[in-house]
Amino acid sequence: MKGEQGLEAAFGGSAYYRDEATEEAYLAVWGARNGSRFRRKLRESGATLQTVSGEPPARLVWYNSGQKGHRPKVR
Repeated sequence: MKGEQGLEAAFGGSAYYRDEATEEAYLAVWGARNGSRFRRKLRESGATLQTVSGEPPARLVWYNSGQKGHRPKVR
């Protein structure tokens, strides 16, 4: 599950949010089932995580809804 391509392959899409002031970054997937699998995979990898319901408190930088090679930049 390395990088955004791994997220897109495993979950059919992903989103990346970033707070410019704090430099915190957030990865997101869609749906309750994908969210559950996403959290489980991160815990299994040893990652520390905090779950945020809804949109993270940061600006959306890019997202991919599963279309190969398509990652629109959001300004």
